Amino acid sequence: MVRFSILILIVVLSSCSLFEKDIYEDHPCVKEANKELTIEWGYYLRKSNDFYAFRLNTLGEISMVSKTKSENLMKIDYDKFCSLYSDINKEILKTQTLNVPRDTNVYVLIKNETLNYQFRALWDPKYETVGSEGFRAIWKSLNSNLPIDPNGKRTYFNFEFND
Repeated sequence: MVRFSILILIVVLSSCSLFEKDIYEDHPCVKEANKELTIEWGYYLRKSNDFYAFRLNTLGEISMVSKTKSENLMKIDYDKFCSLYSDINKEILKTQTLNVPRDTNVYVLIKNETLNYQFRALWDPKYETVGSEGFRAIWKSLNSNLPIDPNGKRTYFNFEFND
């Protein structure tokens, strides 16, 4: 009888793991086809082809990234991720291209490896033009999620990420 009880217990415990849900079944705004989606924003230096940025994945994890570095920084909740994702998609529909190359640019990039899709808006941070207005607002919204440094700013890689 004891063996039978142990056997039933093992079957019940192992069957629970069979019913684990994939995170994307419950994700409020990302489905299986978009699970490799990333949102990236930062500075791009044309002469050296360097970038200094932050990358946000569908799990809400924000990493600090450059050509030589990738470091997990923090996590935001799904509601915030979904709001940012929705805002970027709306802006892409309104402003279908934004490419103003300069020596130093700021950019917002959305990329989906699964669907082989990428969209990048690139503009000169010195000028506030009508064409970059929507993506500047997204840039600020993305930056507002970053932690404040001891000086009360958001300075990373010697660049200030203003909100």
